[in-house]
Amino acid sequence: NDDEEKTLFGENSSEVRQWNDRSGKFSIKASLVDANEKEVTLKKVDGKVIKVPREKLSEADQLYLRNR
Repeated sequence: NDDEEKTLFGENSSEVRQWNDRSGKFSIKASLVDANEKEVTLKKVDGKVIKVPREKLSEADQLYLRNR
């Protein structure tokens, strides 16, 4: 439920969304913590923080990052 996920992170956090890799085999529900030219830091709904190389993300996710 989206409302429960938003409550976990509070009002000030980035929205929880589905992130996908280029192959379409990997996806994760997470909020954006940080992004730079090389990698993206995501906080999963279980609270774990992961770093993903930016070039591994799907075109849609890269577009999302460019439009932020």
